[in-house]
Amino acid sequence: MNASLADALAFALEVGAIDVQDVRNLADQAIAAAAAVPDNLLDLAWNSNRAESLSILHAMGEGSNKPEAAQLMLGYLERALVAKTLGVRDVAKAVARMASLAYLPTADAENAMYFFAEDLALADLGLAPGIASKAEEDLRTFLRQSAV
Repeated sequence: MNASLADALAFALEVGAIDVQDVRNLADQAIAAAAAVPDNLLDLAWNSNRAESLSILHAMGEGSNKPEAAQLMLGYLERALVAKTLGVRDVAKAVARMASLAYLPTADAENAMYFFAEDLALADLGLAPGIASKAEEDLRTFLRQSAV
């Protein structure tokens, strides 16, 4: 498991796009494919505690390639949205959080990443009628185009 994947898994676990069992399954797959298995990967495969899993993933994710991690994060968010594990507003907030942490799939994605959550918040306040469906459509398109 490379640093970018570990970083993406940590974010996805933090926002609720995946659960600890998903992380354990991916760790098991990485162990099966590895010639030499690092201790932290074994710890991850055996761990059922969310906080400990996050700690291990954050340590494994140090030095990740942020654009690569961002694409993976967006993939987890897209799958969670399709599976209805997360709602549109949760995903929009997570995408804005990614931008604030400089996890950008491309150099020009930052502005769009903030606008999804902002537009949905304006719609919720009744300040921009009709903008919610456009923001949701734009978010889904962004995820489809940017996610891995």
